[in-house]
Amino acid sequence: MPARTRAQTPPGGAAHLGEHIEVVRCDPTLRLPNDNYFDVLLFDRNTALIHDYGTGEVGRQTGGWVTHEPATIATLDTTIANLRRTAAPLRQYLAYDTHTIELGELRGALEHLTTSRDMHTFWRKARAARSAVTGGDEAEDFFTAEVDRAYAQAAPLPPQSLPTALGDVMSEWRKQRKTRHLR
Repeated sequence: MPARTRAQTPPGGAAHLGEHIEVVRCDPTLRLPNDNYFDVLLFDRNTALIHDYGTGEVGRQTGGWVTHEPATIATLDTTIANLRRTAAPLRQYLAYDTHTIELGELRGALEHLTTSRDMHTFWRKARAARSAVTGGDEAEDFFTAEVDRAYAQAAPLPPQSLPTALGDVMSEWRKQRKTRHLR
């Protein structure tokens, strides 16, 4: 199944963080853009820039428009959220698909990521939807199995209050500062 790229803003819609390009696998017969999937930039969840490719050659932008319409923004936000459930950042997709990441590196990265409570929760929620879309693809099944392995072994960090977290950071900083002065 070929991959298609879509530009999206990061979670939270923080446009000041820049544009993120993510890869979403889709049916190879699907012609993009179409009435449901097209180039859109969603800024801060209240402004969208919609690109218009006209009826000519695909890939040639002919114009576009800005919208602030709440119903349109909500629909775009839902569509993007649904696509992101199975999306991979372009860098990750290229590294994995072109086999430029070694298995040990992949496992180490996944083990690190799944110690995050947010990532652990994300995988628990997104796994079924991702498998429904990518199941049967040998490479995707392998990747899912690797994430499952890391997820099963992970012990997510417990929640920590802000004062406790800041105290821990300051304590570590003081230790490092003393160590540098002793050298």
